[in-house]
Amino acid sequence: MSPHSVGPIAAAGLRLRGYARVGEALLLLLGLSAAQQWLPLGAWAPLLGRPTPVPESWQGLPLAESLPRIWGHGREVRVCSALERAQARLPWRPSCLARAAAVQIMLRRRQSGGVVVIGLRPQPQGAPLVHAWLLGRSGCLVGGGEAQGFTPTTLFEVPQGPRIRRSTAVTSSVSRDATLR
Repeated sequence: MSPHSVGPIAAAGLRLRGYARVGEALLLLLGLSAAQQWLPLGAWAPLLGRPTPVPESWQGLPLAESLPRIWGHGREVRVCSALERAQARLPWRPSCLARAAAVQIMLRRRQSGGVVVIGLRPQPQGAPLVHAWLLGRSGCLVGGGEAQGFTPTTLFEVPQGPRIRRSTAVTSSVSRDATLR
C-alpha cells in the first residue's frame, strides 16, 4: 500500500510506522553490535533462534553461487528496508551477524522469522573467515551476496519461521538444496 493510495491521515500513519521500524532496527543494530563486541556469542545466541544441525547434504560443501536476494513477502520487505535505512545512519557498517540477528528479531516480533546461517571459509594462512546470512520465506534476506564460498556450519531456526528441508541426498550445490518449507 503506498501513501498516495490512501488519505492523508492514513498516509501519516504509514510514515510513522516506517520511522518506528527504522528506529527499532537502529536500536537493535546498536545493541547487537555492542553484544557482539563485549559478550560471548553463547550469552545472546538464543536471540537468533534454536540451533539446529546442518543438513547432511550441506556438510562440507561451500555455496556454489551467491544466494539471490528475492523480495516477496511484504513483512520481510518492510523489515529489510528498515534495516538498510538504519544502517545507512550509522558511522560504521554493522557486522553480518548483527544485521542477520536484527532482522531475525524484528521478524520474530511480527510472528514470522527466518533461518540464520553461519558459515566458514578457510584461508590459506590464519583462521577461517566467518560469515552470517539470513534466509527468509522469499529467499536470502541479509548477507547472501557475500556468502559465496562459505560452508554452512550452524543454523538457527525459530518456531514461527521457515524450516530447512532435511534432505539426505547429496548434491553438488548447497544453494540448490537450501530450500525452505
